Amino acid sequence: MSFDRLLAVPSLCWGDHEAEAFFQRYRLLHLRRPEGRRISFDHHRHHLHRFLSGPHRVAWTAENESGSLAVAQHALGAPRRRGEDTRPVGAWYSSFVVEGEVARCFMEGIQSEGGEEMQIPLQGWHPTGTVWCFVGSNPGTDGRMVGKPEHVDQLKAGVVTMHSQLAGNKVWLLRPHPLANAWASRTAPALAAERLEIVCHEGDRLIIDTTAWYHSTSILPDTDFTCSIAQDLAKGPQSADQTTESIQLRVSHQLCQFCMTPTTTPVGAPPGTCGCSCCSQHRIKALQWRCFRESSLLTHRLLKRARLLKRAASLVHRRWTVSPRSQTQLLALCDVTDEDTRRPEKR
Repeated sequence: MSFDRLLAVPSLCWGDHEAEAFFQRYRLLHLRRPEGRRISFDHHRHHLHRFLSGPHRVAWTAENESGSLAVAQHALGAPRRRGEDTRPVGAWYSSFVVEGEVARCFMEGIQSEGGEEMQIPLQGWHPTGTVWCFVGSNPGTDGRMVGKPEHVDQLKAGVVTMHSQLAGNKVWLLRPHPLANAWASRTAPALAAERLEIVCHEGDRLIIDTTAWYHSTSILPDTDFTCSIAQDLAKGPQSADQTTESIQLRVSHQLCQFCMTPTTTPVGAPPGTCGCSCCSQHRIKALQWRCFRESSLLTHRLLKRARLLKRAASLVHRRWTVSPRSQTQLLALCDVTDEDTRRPEKR
């Protein structure tokens, strides 16, 4: 099967019966919230605050330096009075993952009031038991805040992910992974641009095969709070003893957003060193410049000493050749005075 060039992410409205066909074709589908339907995040906010403040054990990940659990708890628990903003100042982004029974309890609380945005629109698909929650804030106007750098996930065959935007917004940049198993029997979609971009607003859902699409996320400026929940989905009968893995443990490659090469730390380099192509080339150029500069300084010092030795040798030779006119005879280089080096004798 071949594709026309995609101009945008395939997008349908909630409840559209063609959702299954569109997703199976592109392994990517955006579901828009119907016009006029409002999504209330107050219930979800209180549930998240109680959940994070309770005894439940979650795997917390600070996606940037400010994304601590305490910051998220304060943001979720801050009162929402009109004209008053007591939430933390500054951009931050975090995520946590829950699995098994804890994930089931978490999703029951989310879906206890409403929760239409969490319903699975694909027939015969069911959650695998792994749930991720992404929360953050970008209140400034300095530009987008990077959420997750571009990467591709390594999931079990047939597992896809549904992201439900509960509050705020999230920008997705996408491009197909041509070597993914999803395109084994067909050609990966060709894009009209380098990447597809889609902005998910409150109530939107994005269903994506994260093994078939490279993806990165960011938060638009002037966003007080953003929250989205991701569920892994599988098709077919659900097994009671089905085992799952966290998405975070299945990231196969994280790519540099500039050169699109893996950022894995090079062998022997300090932890945290970026191993992408552009950073590696920058380090090589910096090393070459340092070597060139040091060799140039060394050469300059050697030439300077060579000139001094040559001048001293010429003075010695001159004194020996004009000995009849000289009252003293030079016996060694140390006999050359400062006056001799400054003003050679004229003949």
